[in-house]
Amino acid sequence: MKFAALAFAVTALGISGLCRADDVRPKPPAAFSLRPATTTESSLSLPQKVVLYEEDQANPNGSQFGGSAVWRTERERVFPDQKSDVVVRADIEIPEQKLSARLSLRRNEDKQLPASHTIEIAFTLPPDFAHGGISNIPGVLMKQGETTRGVPLNGVAVKVTTKFFLIGLSNVDTDMRRNIQLLRERSWIDIPVVYGDGRRAIIAIEKGTPGERAFTEAFAAWGTPASPPPIAKLQPSPRLPAGSEPLSSSLSPPTSSVPTVQRSLVPLQIEGGTFTVPVSINNSLTLNFVLDSGATDVSIPADVVLTLMRTGTLNAADFLGTKTYRLADGRTVPSQTFRIKSLKVGEKVLENVTGSVASVEGSLLLGQSFLRRFKSWSIDNQRQVLVLE
Repeated sequence: MKFAALAFAVTALGISGLCRADDVRPKPPAAFSLRPATTTESSLSLPQKVVLYEEDQANPNGSQFGGSAVWRTERERVFPDQKSDVVVRADIEIPEQKLSARLSLRRNEDKQLPASHTIEIAFTLPPDFAHGGISNIPGVLMKQGETTRGVPLNGVAVKVTTKFFLIGLSNVDTDMRRNIQLLRERSWIDIPVVYGDGRRAIIAIEKGTPGERAFTEAFAAWGTPASPPPIAKLQPSPRLPAGSEPLSSSLSPPTSSVPTVQRSLVPLQIEGGTFTVPVSINNSLTLNFVLDSGATDVSIPADVVLTLMRTGTLNAADFLGTKTYRLADGRTVPSQTFRIKSLKVGEKVLENVTGSVASVEGSLLLGQSFLRRFKSWSIDNQRQVLVLE
C-alpha cells in the first residue's frame, strides 16, 4: 500500500479536535465514560482480518502488520436511569506492535451533542510503544475492499484523552443518511492514525460476516435515527480551570482591527460565583461565556464546535493546529486551536479570534485572545457591566 493513501485519508477527513484537560486529568465526557457499563453480549464472533499500515521512511510502500478484530453487539446502559441500547463493538488486536483498541458505534441520545451517532476508539498501548503514543485520529473512512480507497464519514473527531477518541457523526439529514448507507454497505473500515512522533498509519478493519451481522442488528434496533437536537438548547458547561500562557506554538495569532465604537457597556450575569456575558459566535450562536482573564485563548467545548460545523460557519480550513498550554497547577496539555470568524460582545465585533477546543464538559471561556485586542477592558462592579474600549 503506497502512503499517498495515508495523506489522502488525513486530508479527506479534514480536522480533529484536542480537548483541554480539567483540573485533575483529561477524562471523557460522562456520556462516554470508560468505566464498565451494564452490558449483555448478544453475538460473539470469529476474528476478522485487520491490517496496520505504517509509514516507513526507508520503504515507500510502508510496513504492514497483521491483526484481528472480533465483532459483536451488546446492550449497554450508560446511566442507571436510562434504558439499555444496542452498541456495535470491535475488539482489535495487532500483536506484533502490542497495540489493541476497542471501537464502539452507538446511537447518540445526548441532546446537547449535535451528532446522530458516535464512534469511540479507545487504545491500549505498551509503556514502551515505539511511536510515543497516539497524537490524532482525524476520523473514520468506509471502503469496499482492503486495498480500495476509503470514503470519509461526515463528522468531527475529538481527542478526549491521550488514548480515547470520539467521532461525532453529522446529524444533518443528508449527511446522516449518507453515513448510515456507508456504514451498512461498505465492508471495510479505515482508521487513519497520527502517532506521537508524527508518523502516519492506517488501521484497516474487515467487517466480514460477523461485522455485517452486528451492523444489521444495531440499525434494526435503532430504527430511524434520532432527530437533531435544537441549537437553542445548548447551554454552557460547568466551569473548568483555564490555561495560562502557551509554552510553544508555531502559529501566529490572527490579527484584526477593533471596530471604531469607542466604548461599550455590556451587562454581566453572575453564575456559580463567576461573571458571564452573552457572546455571538460567527453570527450563528449566542451563548453565555465565562469572563476569564486567566485563559490565554477563547475556549469552546467540542459539542459547540460540532454545532458550528453543522451550521456551516466553521470548516476544516479554520483549524490552525495544536498549542501546548500550562495549567494553573503546572501541568501542560495540548489543545486544538481554530479561527473564530467573529465574536460579538455588546456593540463590539472582533474578527479572526483564536479559539481552542475544550472537552464537552468544558466551559465557554472568554479569554485573552479576545480581551487583549482592546485598548482597555474593565469590570464596573457597581453597575455590574463589562466595559470595553
